[in-house]
Amino acid sequence: MYICVLWAIWGLIKIIRFVTAIHKDITEKLPHINSALYKEVKKILETNKKERHIRGGMATKHKYELMQKKN
Repeated sequence: MYICVLWAIWGLIKIIRFVTAIHKDITEKLPHINSALYKEVKKILETNKKERHIRGGMATKHKYELMQKKN
């Protein structure tokens, strides 16, 4: 049981490191490589940042709706 949990945590850490590396590449390296593309990507990242709390709230609402249906 504990080994499964540890493997799950280890996998999650690998995913987080991968996403962090991608974000770092986009925000730090892309402006020097292709500034026009960076400006487009930056707009998308900013929109995502502004909307993520809404998506989180919707996910929580959905979770509790599913829990209510099971009961």
